[in-house]
Amino acid sequence: MLGRLGPALKATLLTSRGYELYRPTHLERTILRSVWEDWFRSDIERFAKVYGTNRRALAEVPQWARADVLAQSLWRYGVPEQWDTGRQGLGVTGLNEIESEPTYSDLIAFICAGLPELRYLELGVSVGKNLFQIARNCPSARIVGLDIERINPVLSEALGKEFTPGPALSAQTVDTLSGVQTEVQLQTFSADNITYVRGDQFRSETWAAMKPDRFNFVFSDAHHSGHALLTELDFLLDHGLIDTSGAFMMYWDDLVDIQMQDAFDRCARRLREVFGRGWHGLHWIHGTYSSRRLNGLFSTEPPPSPA
Repeated sequence: MLGRLGPALKATLLTSRGYELYRPTHLERTILRSVWEDWFRSDIERFAKVYGTNRRALAEVPQWARADVLAQSLWRYGVPEQWDTGRQGLGVTGLNEIESEPTYSDLIAFICAGLPELRYLELGVSVGKNLFQIARNCPSARIVGLDIERINPVLSEALGKEFTPGPALSAQTVDTLSGVQTEVQLQTFSADNITYVRGDQFRSETWAAMKPDRFNFVFSDAHHSGHALLTELDFLLDHGLIDTSGAFMMYWDDLVDIQMQDAFDRCARRLREVFGRGWHGLHWIHGTYSSRRLNGLFSTEPPPSPA
């Protein structure tokens, strides 16, 4: 009825109401998968348990980023200002809200809970909302987190752990959100089965500080660029941080552009060469805040068959 103006008017109306419109990239069209059919429906009872554990855990933390902590941070823990407060639009949640839709934390925890002797590495801990949920679902797992920020005191309080600092290993000059470079100390902080590494992900000595750990699940959510994804995998392999003796999975969040999607595809194909097996796919899913985002998963094992 509206002729050629119809699509434009519909797009304007939808975007004004909070919908995101996009044109799928070539990689999305070729390797997009259904995360629901591949994973969640394989064990509905276990998924319900993970979902419930995560929602109860999140209900314990009313505020993830205190103003004084953000003011002293280097990069606001990767949290844009508009996500500090309430709901921003249709299908979008703020940092402190509890997402009702299944999230990548639900998916990661669901997969991790099925791995024997989980050794989990998270690149880009931010305020710790995802790491907290993994720790709750997998209390006996070995967990290591890497970030350039100091550990969020809200996270350590939520975990009920006092992290003991290790020796300062080296000084690193890093960029900040303000544009002024500053110096941070490469250092590890440990509490029981959890270690937090503060350091620059683009320096080899940061990855060396994680030895002798070898991980069977890696979550990449740090510097959002194709270059960062490729160098992460270089460092993981160069330092022998990936356990190649059994099942292995790596997960990437927020593959926002074609460069990151291409880097994900290259990383996954390289991992398949290392293990001699595996598959990878892209899928849309909600994060711990904001809207749905494009995520990627590599797995040496086929998705479980539906029960």
